[in-house]
Amino acid sequence: MTDPRPQRRMICRKRGVCVKCAYDLRRAEHEACPECGGLTIRARQYALVSALNFLTVAAR
Repeated sequence: MTDPRPQRRMICRKRGVCVKCAYDLRRAEHEACPECGGLTIRARQYALVSALNFLTVAAR
């Protein structure tokens, strides 16, 4: 039996809804879901890029 969570996350992202609560985030400009407080995809991507940039600078 496979884990359904990765597939659910992919479907939620394609539909533009929160992965945790399925709140419609297509017009949301927030970094967190106003319904449950979960990070939006945009905020997660920003955090990942910031962390990678930090690691790149720290490695020099």
